[in-house]
Amino acid sequence: MDNKKYYLTINGQKVSVSEEVYHAYNQGYRKERYMAKDLKTGRIATTADSIVEIPSREDSYERLLELDRQFPDTREPQPEVAICKAEMLQTLGKALHTLTDDEFALVQELFYLEKTEREVSAALHMSKTPLHRKKERVLAKLRKLFEKN
Repeated sequence: MDNKKYYLTINGQKVSVSEEVYHAYNQGYRKERYMAKDLKTGRIATTADSIVEIPSREDSYERLLELDRQFPDTREPQPEVAICKAEMLQTLGKALHTLTDDEFALVQELFYLEKTEREVSAALHMSKTPLHRKKERVLAKLRKLFEKN
């Protein structure tokens, strides 16, 4: 019989365990490390004439966003959804044509160019509160036009 002793370190203290417990723990620990790290990290392999990056088998959504990776939607749009979307875009186009030039410029700055109210108010040399009220009036006007259709 093997007289080898097996220990696990738990909370900074060595604990004597059986061989089966020791191997089961290490197997579980290795599996956890594999799932948490090895699958999610890429590696760099070198050959005599080049350096090759081997991508990870699994990747996180956050890392893909950082790399600005986008994936196409492969699902086919449902006909009803496509029709509703087309009608809404047509209604929006008609509604935007009813706005004054100032109102349209405000909508364009805030929603199409995605500027903040603070940025737009600074560009127009007006305080944020009147700009916000103007935005709310324009949105209410557009909402009424949508409700009519």
